Amino acid sequence: MRTLGEIRDRMITIVGKPELLNFVNARLVLRTGVSLNNKSESVTMDDLNKVVGALREMGYAVDGGVQK
Repeated sequence: MRTLGEIRDRMITIVGKPELLNFVNARLVLRTGVSLNNKSESVTMDDLNKVVGALREMGYAVDGGVQK
């Protein structure tokens, strides 16, 4: 996964509805400072790795990881 948009789309698939993403996103922002709601946010690969890692720790396996 190379963008926040891809991660967001995968998380919507996992949680089932876009509305449910808000609960996950709130925890994600507290852990990483990155929001999935702002797909155009400029983030580094390190930030994307932190997001994927935090989601895994929360129990959401975002398969494939972040490609470098």
